[in-house]
Amino acid sequence: MVTYRHFMNASGGGVTASGGEAILQAEFVRDWFRACKKEGIHTCLDTNGFVRRYDPGD
Repeated sequence: MVTYRHFMNASGGGVTASGGEAILQAEFVRDWFRACKKEGIHTCLDTNGFVRRYDPGD
């Protein structure tokens, strides 16, 4: 992500976690966003805010 910083700075952009349901990967997204913030990269979470309970035994 740091490699593309010059594109993000030029466009005023950053990184977005989306697709499927990003909060199903909450720990990864948290760690990724923390790493981005340390590098001064803007973050955005795109979610519909709804996840049914997942039971791998189903």
